[in-house]
Amino acid sequence: MIIKATEEQIIAAACKAIAASCPMGMGFLHHSKVDDSPNPEEVKKYLYPRGIHIDYFNGRMVKFHLQK
Repeated sequence: MIIKATEEQIIAAACKAIAASCPMGMGFLHHSKVDDSPNPEEVKKYLYPRGIHIDYFNGRMVKFHLQK
């Protein structure tokens, strides 16, 4: 599937994927309920020139991948 999206839209989609995920296995050790919503600036570090790839984020199993 081909999707046209800006960098901001890709980061917003990744934030929504993170928000929809939950801690799995030993991930509860890294998960903090204090700030449950992902910060776009934190997610931006997973962005690379050819797309974005997030397996785990702060103990949450996300499995999110977009490629240009």
